[in-house]
Amino acid sequence: MTDNMPKSVRVLFIVARMPVGGAETFLISLLNRLDKNLIQPFVFSLGSEGDPLYQKIPQDVFKYVRARKWRYDLSPCESIGSLIVSEKIQTVVCSDYFTYFYIWKILRKQKLNIRVIILLHVTKPRHLKEFLHGFIFARMLSGSEEILTTCENQRKFLSRIFMIPQKRFAEIIYNGVDTNYWTLPADSQRRLDLRKQFGIPENAIVIINVAGFRKEKRHDLMVKAFHELYLKSSREDIYLVFVGGGDRQIQDSAQQLARQYNLSGKIIFAGIQDDLRSMYWMADIFTLGSTSETFSIAALEAMSTGLPSVLTDIGGASEMIQTNINGVIVKPYSSQALASGWMKCIELLPSMDNSDIRNGVVDRFNLNNCIQYYNRYLSGSN
Repeated sequence: MTDNMPKSVRVLFIVARMPVGGAETFLISLLNRLDKNLIQPFVFSLGSEGDPLYQKIPQDVFKYVRARKWRYDLSPCESIGSLIVSEKIQTVVCSDYFTYFYIWKILRKQKLNIRVIILLHVTKPRHLKEFLHGFIFARMLSGSEEILTTCENQRKFLSRIFMIPQKRFAEIIYNGVDTNYWTLPADSQRRLDLRKQFGIPENAIVIINVAGFRKEKRHDLMVKAFHELYLKSSREDIYLVFVGGGDRQIQDSAQQLARQYNLSGKIIFAGIQDDLRSMYWMADIFTLGSTSETFSIAALEAMSTGLPSVLTDIGGASEMIQTNINGVIVKPYSSQALASGWMKCIELLPSMDNSDIRNGVVDRFNLNNCIQYYNRYLSGSN
């Protein structure tokens, strides 16, 4: 079925699964925009066809799925190896440590002349198991693999904790967002209409967090920080809006904490929203309380719509934030530090220029520039 395709580098992306997440969303953007004259992409998923983003893979990308019977089921190796041979795959891109294990096993069994790229979207391990995966991964590297990272801090951190020599790392390719989509609001009316929908006054200060309810996103810490901000601030018209789904138990716990602090009317759990632009447009400040983050796509989206960001100093946050110009960096794990960061950003709002904040993303983290770099890198023409 692929014999009549124009000659291009045949690249196989291997993913563990395709949930709704930053790395997976970025992969969909990448697959949609790759230059098919240079690269013919294939996707092999170890998840299932029912994964939310699996069906979002573009129609012109050949996709295959081989669900594992259990997490460490290595039986899909045979299918991956056969695909590499039958489709004459030249480059394999592993989406994380885990998928590299499969390629490592295949290459131990078959002598294949392929280029192996490991595209890492993780930095700090979220738990011991993830640390062990990274440590074992580092010991398995032969030296011929190309490790791509998304920011300088990520590279330094991984090199240090897993004892990977710096020379083993290849390029740094910053994440990018579609700045033609994530724009400044066209008019103020949509902002006011959405605020009215959520019962937020017209001139209130709205802090927004867009993140799945997962342990490392620390919604509990943000609720505590908002309580401290509310006690210290002279303003009562400050609201915190959480957007996203995820672990129901974590969400329930955050809601219970908000009730405990008598802040149910000030902390809004907006759930999953189809139009995130409108959510950003109704807000004044974007924030993350994460204890594990690499290079946040959500933060780039928010800043592309003109929002200053208050981020914990995790991953590449310090590489996207210019302190007091487009946001504030605070130390992680501290509700007091986060509350102080919000307070400082609120004080700076009158002096911050939304257009300048957006232009910083357009200049440095534009998706088009990012995709062009991937086109060159994956095709071997950089």
